[in-house]
Amino acid sequence: MSRTAISCWIPRSTSTVGTLLALVGGLGCFGDDEATVCVELPPVNRVAEVALGIDPQDRYVVVARTGGSSVPAGLYRVELDNPDSTRFLVPLTPVFSGPFRVCISPDGLRMAYFRANLGDIMIYDMQTQAERRVTFTRGNAFDPEWTNDNKIILYNRGFLEAGAPDSTAGFRLLNVDTGAEIVVRSEGKPVYGRSPSWVGSRRQFAFTYGSPGAIYVYDFDQQQARQLTDNEGGGDNCLRAIESRNSVFYRAAGQFSPAEDRTFTVNLGTGHNHQVSIHLTPNRLPSAISASGEFFIFTGPVADSLGVTYVRRLDDCEASNVHRLTHRLTGQ
Repeated sequence: MSRTAISCWIPRSTSTVGTLLALVGGLGCFGDDEATVCVELPPVNRVAEVALGIDPQDRYVVVARTGGSSVPAGLYRVELDNPDSTRFLVPLTPVFSGPFRVCISPDGLRMAYFRANLGDIMIYDMQTQAERRVTFTRGNAFDPEWTNDNKIILYNRGFLEAGAPDSTAGFRLLNVDTGAEIVVRSEGKPVYGRSPSWVGSRRQFAFTYGSPGAIYVYDFDQQQARQLTDNEGGGDNCLRAIESRNSVFYRAAGQFSPAEDRTFTVNLGTGHNHQVSIHLTPNRLPSAISASGEFFIFTGPVADSLGVTYVRRLDDCEASNVHRLTHRLTGQ
């Protein structure tokens, strides 16, 4: 498959590959199914911040913060047009047991996320400020992704237990209000994979399958999945499908050197690939691309604080146009 270079760069996104984050002593460990990177955390009286998600309407971002007696550990909502307007959403108890892989509904009123201490998916309502568990798998529900109606999530049951029916694993559609659930099938068989990303209004989703991984797209009307990329090197991992661009952003691992990741887009129709010149953020901290394809947010460490959140336009290649959204906070 041909690859044509384009000049903008984005940092590695882990919000769409199922971020897992744990605190081990003085280390913060960020990882997915392919790699884990640990960095030294700041002292306990400093705030560690990680960018996790961006509202599909590009109004606010969600960040996780921990550390400091005056800054409770939890998820926070930060308005894009008024970063000083910050609202506490969900506590992290125990610290960094989740939530992770935050996915915000198209109307911006609810969040879906994986909570590591429960091993299941939760829904948080921005209006009622209530958190609710919607899966009960005890460790087999990952990668929540909202569909367009604000009621249904696509999620992944990643493990198939020995002797269990094949329908107990794979992608599922779940109505979070009624609990009704449908197994996603292709040619009558469950569809397995990871890192799904819904393709707008098209009743499609992109995802990663295989080891090393390749990018596929599933069509609900045809009930079939088709392969979009090869799986050269260390494999490809789906980051974000952008309907307005008719493309999927994905991370290609180890194609050029074992330690180097690069980002590409692949056209949903033609399968043509374009390389996005990538500069990983320091320590490979998490980032997220907006559903509109206009913005991305990422975490950058500063001084003795692990992370402030930055935002920039995806097509703005000038490094000087990176804007700091949040500021280093102390727990004093």
